[in-house]
Amino acid sequence: MRTPIIAAAVAGVLLLSGCSVAGAQAGESTGAPEATPTGESRIDLQAPDTQVGLSQEYDVVEACDAFFGGRTPLAGKVRSLAPVVAQQLDPSTTQGQVSKMSNQISSLIGLAPKKLTTHLERIRTPFDQAKQGSLARPQDVVTGIESFRATCLQEGWVKVA
Repeated sequence: MRTPIIAAAVAGVLLLSGCSVAGAQAGESTGAPEATPTGESRIDLQAPDTQVGLSQEYDVVEACDAFFGGRTPLAGKVRSLAPVVAQQLDPSTTQGQVSKMSNQISSLIGLAPKKLTTHLERIRTPFDQAKQGSLARPQDVVTGIESFRATCLQEGWVKVA
């Protein structure tokens, strides 16, 4: 069970480091990444994807755990950032946060089984709308998270405390 969690952590770190580089090229702030690998991870971050399992697809339980599990679940971060999509984004703060969140969800979409991608796309859509300058509904994010959680529970995912 640790392997999917470690893979999710590594995927997040790699995604965030890529966003930092892209953000620096676009003139965005490159503050510290939101997630860092834990001390239990001994994975070589310079190794090709295939060595750390990032080219593989998650099963339903692994994808659900990647979104809802861990010490600081992505679901909590998504939910806390949801109110921002109802406002015009500030290029110096919220624009980067919303862009990173959209990228993190996109990363999980790329690894998740097809039956879960609709839920994840529904969660990501308001962030993408906000990135494009449109106001979105935070409730759409919350509804998407709740629908995704219900599907995960139906598919056998159980949150580990």
